Amino acid sequence: MGELLREIHPIKLGSEELMVELNEGGNASTGKIIHIQNKDFRLEMYERDFLRMAATVLRAKSELDYFKDKEKDQKYPVLKGGALSEKPDAADPLIKTLNDKSIPYRLVECKKGVITLIVDMPKIQRLSKLCRGLKKRVHPYCVELGYVYLYKLTPFELYEKNGELYQIYRQLPCCSLTPKTFIPLDRMIQAEVWDTSVEKDGIVYLAEHVRYIYRLCRAVFQSRSFTEADVEELTAMEHVLDTERTKELMSKVFFNFTPFMIKMLKNKEFDEIISRYLSYVE
Repeated sequence: MGELLREIHPIKLGSEELMVELNEGGNASTGKIIHIQNKDFRLEMYERDFLRMAATVLRAKSELDYFKDKEKDQKYPVLKGGALSEKPDAADPLIKTLNDKSIPYRLVECKKGVITLIVDMPKIQRLSKLCRGLKKRVHPYCVELGYVYLYKLTPFELYEKNGELYQIYRQLPCCSLTPKTFIPLDRMIQAEVWDTSVEKDGIVYLAEHVRYIYRLCRAVFQSRSFTEADVEELTAMEHVLDTERTKELMSKVFFNFTPFMIKMLKNKEFDEIISRYLSYVE
């Protein structure tokens, strides 16, 4: 026990009220001593451990609030551009610029008038300066609108030319379980983006197994559902699930649930995957 320095804040657990107190004691590495107590009960811990516990509780509350409010699952805006074909060609102005200047890129997908690319170039370099007529727009997932990018993930960029939109990634992202938060996929998957690819008609695409993992992660973590388009595309690429490399990369996301995930994908149990995954306990 140490001398009471100050009462930090009262907390209520059920019908019991307790006080969080800061006390003398401890050392430079552990911090001072925290008491959570009332006249019948006392929990003592170092300040360091209290901060870890408090951070865990706050994170858990944030995620619980998110799951309780199902409407939040639908609040990620959907990008929609003009009448762009879903099969872009190498004459597309931005793709042509990237090819001409030998800037590494991978086409992630093209739909609803939006081309999504992952581009390997210095963050300070602006695409709008490289491609004439390309204008930067406000991305609906921008930091200014409350979205958070963790673990050095670069915020998404959005450009427009002649009514068509270009969404630019610098790393392959994944939506976190924490609301309005994005994180990069595992480093092994990031390396796979650049170590593998498919080139067709002058365009460099994500390798099929990487595209499969990206599409699967988006359905599970962001959409929280499998659309007809998801099911169709994942089924068309299902053969990648038989490769050891795909299994290894998936384990960097789904960990010990990976074998169950693969079995359910092969059995077309798309309606059960997300609930089974979120409730999985080892």
